[in-house]
Amino acid sequence: REFSHEERKIMQREYGQSLKVEGACHGWKMTADFSPTTIYAAGWTRRNQLVLITVTAYSLSDPFTGKILKIVEGGDFPYKNRMSEHWEKFNFSEIRESINIFGIYSGDGIRSNKEGWYLRIIYPSWPDGLVTIKRPYESRTSEYPLGCPVQTFHNEWCSIGFSPSGKHFVVINETDATVYTKE
Repeated sequence: REFSHEERKIMQREYGQSLKVEGACHGWKMTADFSPTTIYAAGWTRRNQLVLITVTAYSLSDPFTGKILKIVEGGDFPYKNRMSEHWEKFNFSEIRESINIFGIYSGDGIRSNKEGWYLRIIYPSWPDGLVTIKRPYESRTSEYPLGCPVQTFHNEWCSIGFSPSGKHFVVINETDATVYTKE
């Protein structure tokens, strides 16, 4: 959807170019940060474990601790035969699960959870962007009418998605994946 002129003014005023994102946002806090080689996609298992797909490997991680539970490496694109034709699913045969994925070629992740929280990517000053989370039924007159700022990114693509339980979400870009968990 297009933002109205008033919403654009609010974004410029509230988020501007000097935005600093610090601390927990509405009780969501960063619990894990990954900086592997070039990330192409991410997804969540049914057990709410994070799957990251990079140029040379794919991995399974715990969103609470950031501990890598399983990693499969092997040259360029070791997972090519595990991807669906349009990069929307990944067959993680080691855990016997087909996973919906999101990323640079893979579309969007889950943008809202059962409690009504939802994630947005906005661009207060192109090409710099901002990921926001908005609590259920938050009014337009709240401190952050367009959502609480979670993470900024500069001159790069970004993709977001909640875990199936809605207790975690991840923000990914080409070089970083950051997991947030509800306290």
